[in-house]
Amino acid sequence: MPHTGATGRDQGITVWGNALDAKLKYYGGAYGLDQGSPVSTVPALGNPYYSGRVSYTLQGSEPGYFGSSTYYGAANVVTIGVAGQYQKDGTSATQDAGLFMADAMVEENVTGVGTFTGIGQYYHFSNPSTPQDAYFIMLSYLTPNPVFGPGKLQPMVRLQETFNPGWTLFDAALAYVFKDYSGRVVLTYQHGEMSPLTTNSLQLGIQLQTL
Repeated sequence: MPHTGATGRDQGITVWGNALDAKLKYYGGAYGLDQGSPVSTVPALGNPYYSGRVSYTLQGSEPGYFGSSTYYGAANVVTIGVAGQYQKDGTSATQDAGLFMADAMVEENVTGVGTFTGIGQYYHFSNPSTPQDAYFIMLSYLTPNPVFGPGKLQPMVRLQETFNPGWTLFDAALAYVFKDYSGRVVLTYQHGEMSPLTTNSLQLGIQLQTL
């Protein structure tokens, strides 16, 4: 969501839950209750913002508060969701801020072949100072067994694009996953087109997390 503080932990309240055997998940809340608008220093713009999301898992289930962008082959999941956010006078003293988002995730573990993951998201913003529409599509594959030691290989490609103005980012990455969720090494090539600029970069990252 676009309106959050520097730490992504604005003061607020959330109501959430699971239903229908953890296939239906919903969130609703009001945030920014103790501060001014993140997009302006004008006190009059210190209205709270409201967020909501509903998702339904067509295959499998995603119980609990958090979801995941991958289950590393531990579950077969097909989930669709919609979300929105609104803040009165959030863009200016006379213009409200809003966001609509729709997304889908598909992950399938094929025995002996590997795990295939596809994620897509679409965004629409009402703020004229930002892109009005955006989307991204990501596809990845995880080998079924460890390769070159204790880890599995996970190649990934991702396309991100915005409109009005038009920006494009393309990523191609190869990860060595030696501990699900908390241990991997990733080599990423990124190509960006943000008119009139064109960028290319190569990044090497290491993720280590103690659970």
